[in-house]
Amino acid sequence: MSRASRNSRGADVVNFSTASGADVIQWDFHKGLNQLWRFERVQTGIDLGTDPIPLFDDATLLSLTVNGNRLADFDPQQYVYNVLLPHGTTANPVVAAVSNDVAADVSITQAASPTGTATVEVTAEDRITISTYSIAFDVETSVISIAEGTLSVYPNPVGSGQQLTVEFGGGSLRDVSISIHSIAGRLLYQSQVGSNRHTIDSQLQPGVYILSVSSGAERFTQRLVVY
Repeated sequence: MSRASRNSRGADVVNFSTASGADVIQWDFHKGLNQLWRFERVQTGIDLGTDPIPLFDDATLLSLTVNGNRLADFDPQQYVYNVLLPHGTTANPVVAAVSNDVAADVSITQAASPTGTATVEVTAEDRITISTYSIAFDVETSVISIAEGTLSVYPNPVGSGQQLTVEFGGGSLRDVSISIHSIAGRLLYQSQVGSNRHTIDSQLQPGVYILSVSSGAERFTQRLVVY
């Protein structure tokens, strides 16, 4: 295989011709027989050396999607993601991925449930370098009862630097915890709640986050958008 390093296109024999002197062009790399090459040494009086042609070690992704939608905050160098599916989701999410290097192989293990984890394994052209992306899913809840009360979060979306309110309507509170995680799963905020109305000064950068409220076995999760 012969491929240009700048645009990942391959040296392609036009129309799969096997005739001597056939035209060769650059074309999207698809690993076809007309893009497979064997280099042989010829007597030219020029020393070409004996080193083998190096294979690419790029095992990153160009894109990563869930149910056809590009993953929020996708970064080829970020390998762990947490994705909150819409409330009421019952179908298993479908992950699709495209490698940055067209010669790399991509193997996807889909999540077994809406609250499962999918993995994407990328094997580079050199067949040595391997990267694994992990996408953990959860399902967004709307309103839950906490000690026979209800819970609401507002405003959402919230502006960066604005105040976010988590309010418990009725009931009693016991061991209630509020946390905010990044899409990558990093804990950014956590607090124990002692009153029915809890405010958070949003100093988060614009983006998508996951807000969780837990009390015993109950758990509330919601996508939080900061603009």
